[in-house]
Amino acid sequence: MRNLMLLLALLLVVGLTCRAQALSSPAPINRVFTRADTLQALHTLFRTGRTWGKALTILAPVTIGMVGYAGSKMDLGGYDILSGSSTDPNGYTYAAIFGTPVAITLSLVGPLSWKANAKYMEQETIRDYEQRRPLSKRVQRRLHNQLERMTMYTNMPNR
Repeated sequence: MRNLMLLLALLLVVGLTCRAQALSSPAPINRVFTRADTLQALHTLFRTGRTWGKALTILAPVTIGMVGYAGSKMDLGGYDILSGSSTDPNGYTYAAIFGTPVAITLSLVGPLSWKANAKYMEQETIRDYEQRRPLSKRVQRRLHNQLERMTMYTNMPNR
């Protein structure tokens, strides 16, 4: 027991000194984006949207099946007049009640996201960008967020 306490004290001292020697974060660098960065961000933006749309579309039938199964097993409970007792609903009831909006949301959002980020939409947006036409507000907002994410990982100075 004494050795264990000594070991813990030693680890505490070493941990405190290691924390004191931690490197500070580098000063932020004002990054200037080129056309290539913006095009890369647009490609990433649409590819990520398509991936999420596909994943949600695949997950929707699974969720609908689970809700359907829970609906077939649910017991709402009730009150028996003759015996004067009541029964509580089972867990399947809650799964069916709370799972139904989730299943409906997934079955709507998945295909809509997949369609909104389709290849032809990506090509159309890139064509508009290259011809210096204004992008839609939705694409502008998403592109701004994507470029911010890109700068988050590029603030490190080159060594």
